[in-house]
Amino acid sequence: MAMKMTIKNGQQSALATGEFSSEDQALERFAQEFKPHLNEAKKRIIFLETTDGQTAGTATAWYGEWNSEIIGRLHWIEILPEFQGLRLGRPLVAEAMRLLALYHNHAYLKTQITSRAAIHIYKKLGFKPVILHEEEREVWEHINE
Repeated sequence: MAMKMTIKNGQQSALATGEFSSEDQALERFAQEFKPHLNEAKKRIIFLETTDGQTAGTATAWYGEWNSEIIGRLHWIEILPEFQGLRLGRPLVAEAMRLLALYHNHAYLKTQITSRAAIHIYKKLGFKPVILHEEEREVWEHINE
């Protein structure tokens, strides 16, 4: 299956993730997060598409506050279920990191502990867990086994 990565109107990112139960909910969240910065969003949201234009995944090379400093943030990373398991996550995240490097020297991301495949990719690309609570330490010890 041939794939390409494109940067285009970021509003599709909200719909592409499959994270929301309705299109309205997705668009509302997109408006909250990105609409005030739409010009930046258009430059920083990446789509992984099939050659016929079907969205397979998305990632955003965004920014956020970390320890009172604005740094890069990998955000809204998703490979749609029908494309999972095809080894598309790493190239998508790598491209988002390449884009982040144009704007920032450091980056962070947030993820769920249930996202084992994603965590594996993030660790391979150099991300390290930040342990904020004791229960997180136990989870990370289990993940690192």
